[in-house]
Amino acid sequence: TAKGKPTSHVVTTAACESCHRSTVTFSGATFNHSGIVSGCASCHNGTTAKGKPTSHVVTTAACESCHRSTVTFSGATFNHSGIVSGCASCHNGTTAKGKPTSHVVTTAACESCHRSTVTFSGATFNHSGIVSGCASCHNGIKAKGKNTGHFPTTAACETCHRSTITFSGAKMNHTGIISGCAACHNGTYAEGKPSDHPKTSAACETCHTRAGSWSRK
Repeated sequence: TAKGKPTSHVVTTAACESCHRSTVTFSGATFNHSGIVSGCASCHNGTTAKGKPTSHVVTTAACESCHRSTVTFSGATFNHSGIVSGCASCHNGTTAKGKPTSHVVTTAACESCHRSTVTFSGATFNHSGIVSGCASCHNGIKAKGKNTGHFPTTAACETCHRSTITFSGAKMNHTGIISGCAACHNGTYAEGKPSDHPKTSAACETCHTRAGSWSRK
């Protein structure tokens, strides 16, 4: 008798005036989502009604699986249970929160270090095979750096530390050092004068001929 609903109209048996504010122009339609807890995608498919934005996580799950509110679609919470890989496909800084600016520079998969793909806590890095470049991460920001009792040096960690995993067994190479011994050998950074040492304020190298052995003149 007169023009009816277009083919792209939401499938409904509700009266026109239930949603359309104007019965003259039929503009400004507002659908009442109260009580709707499932089936969102039957309308929100990008044709009948607005669908997922281009930045949405790639998923075939129902809208209501993550979105707490089927009215505002706010407060979406994704259930990560059972997900053990592929974190970066969503956690890329666009689709979902990515690595923070203080994160270790790496192209390794999130799950390579993070024990939990839900909280991302308890990250443990596998140092096997790493023999250099320690300070690129161990700078006190991205990872634990030198402790406050460490002697002042700009040398690479691996110059003295035999193990780049435990950092144990550090051995300083004294070759070429002919002065300034007390800068480290002060009883704090490194072993200082023993208790039976003659009382003196003279520099170590005044009497000791070779750094590292403490042999005497």
